[in-house]
Amino acid sequence: MARRQAAAVVALALLVAVAGCGGGSGAKVSAGSSTSAPPSAAPTTAPTTATSSVATTTPVTTAPTSTAAASTVATGSVTCTDTTGTVTYDPPARLAGTTPETQVITLRSSRCTTTGSNVAVTGVTATITIHRPTNSCAALLVSTPLTMSATWSPASIAPTVADISGYTLSRAGAHVFYTLPDTGGTVTVTGSFAGSDRGAHSTATATSSMTGAQMIAACDSPAGLANDTIVDGTATVS
Repeated sequence: MARRQAAAVVALALLVAVAGCGGGSGAKVSAGSSTSAPPSAAPTTAPTTATSSVATTTPVTTAPTSTAAASTVATGSVTCTDTTGTVTYDPPARLAGTTPETQVITLRSSRCTTTGSNVAVTGVTATITIHRPTNSCAALLVSTPLTMSATWSPASIAPTVADISGYTLSRAGAHVFYTLPDTGGTVTVTGSFAGSDRGAHSTATATSSMTGAQMIAACDSPAGLANDTIVDGTATVS
């Protein structure tokens, strides 16, 4: 019990410390065979043989034709706003968790604007995956490398994959706030919008529906912190 209380105090202290940091707002046809008629039974008539023939058809092979359109690798940059989504923790985060955990953040936006690009984007679905050594609630505060995969609308645009060095967890008003990458961190993009610098100027923010106190209470509940909701966010790939 003392150990659990100590862990709770550590998590609370970390979240409180972070709270002051502030935050921003991819057949063939077979031929037949010939047959012969039997000889005549009459003794004075020479037998006559009738032969029938069947024409041979030469098979024709047609090469398959691909109907899939090639994806267009987008140039320039894109910014998507009014982003919303969901967060899942597997297993749920707990104050004294010791099991490896995977956090998945799924984001969607239909408000995207491109700059200097060869495409027009009407929407995006992005998935951010974070792997942690433990499901401790305090571990959520530790910056961890992550990967973001994005698919664009229309589907003719090639997808984007971004490897991000880490994130910062702070506060936007009373709510938990994610900033990507972490301070001084890096982003490496492949696919659409990578550009000559491989997306080095890419950034993203996301605001949770939870306050810091609500997150701690969820971690301390019997079910743990299993899910959350993203109520707002902005992402730029450039």
